Amino acid sequence: MAAIPVTAPRRAQPAPRSEPDARPDLRVVGARARRGRAGVVAALLVVGVFVALFASAVLHTILVSGQHRLDGMQGDIEERQARNHRLRLRADRLESSQRIVEAATRDGMIRPDEIIWLAPRPGGPANPPTAGADPDGSG
Repeated sequence: MAAIPVTAPRRAQPAPRSEPDARPDLRVVGARARRGRAGVVAALLVVGVFVALFASAVLHTILVSGQHRLDGMQGDIEERQARNHRLRLRADRLESSQRIVEAATRDGMIRPDEIIWLAPRPGGPANPPTAGADPDGSG
């Protein structure tokens, strides 16, 4: 088989213009101008990322210091609750009837043979009842 030469089709030449061109001359923008805009965008992006990371670090610092303060307050609360519990136990021991009787005996008081109850009468004189009287004041 014989090779057939192939040629590219001819392009039609544009017709020369007879009127002057009203548009300004266009030129191809060089890579330098594109690189300048890309550099500005990249710099702004880096600054934005830095500001975001710095803000995140500041917020974490605030959170950690607040948590430290809360932990201190929690320790104070637990300590005061324990102290309150100890004081309540002490008050219960001091108010117990057994301790009161022991303290009275130690101070020289003796148990009476007969207990006399005093009950004031509404609107009446405040005369103490005699020994052996009922506590309700009827006798």
